[in-house]
Amino acid sequence: MARDLATGEERQVHSVPRPFHFWAGLALSRDGRQLAFAVRDAESGAKTLEVVPAAGGEARDLVRGVPMPFPGSVAWTPDGLSVLFAEQPNPDDPKTELWRVSAQGGEPRKLDLTAEAIRDLCIHPDGRHTAYTAGRDRQEVWALDHFLRDAR
Repeated sequence: MARDLATGEERQVHSVPRPFHFWAGLALSRDGRQLAFAVRDAESGAKTLEVVPAAGGEARDLVRGVPMPFPGSVAWTPDGLSVLFAEQPNPDDPKTELWRVSAQGGEPRKLDLTAEAIRDLCIHPDGRHTAYTAGRDRQEVWALDHFLRDAR
């Protein structure tokens, strides 16, 4: 869905057809014209990286059969010509790799970044810096006693 913030009007941009469901991503291209995201086939478990016009329309497959972890991560390059995504080649190993594919489709290319559970990809507008979260999710609760005592 897209919402016009001035009028509050909403419109449907895209609906993922069954047996697929949304898997990861939803990255808006820098020019605001395209959305990239991944879907998962509920029957086979296969993931597909797709692009759809932000104004609405049909989605195009960029890469089928992507071994993408959950939560997966998708980001646009600043020039809008490529989409980056994290791939997990072995489901029993949390190691993920960063890949790049043309926004027009084609053969994806592995980049020189490997880390445990890459997610939350964010590319700086200059294209020279990348931020991401890595590592397994941990549920932790910490109790800190008297840590502000000396701050008075």
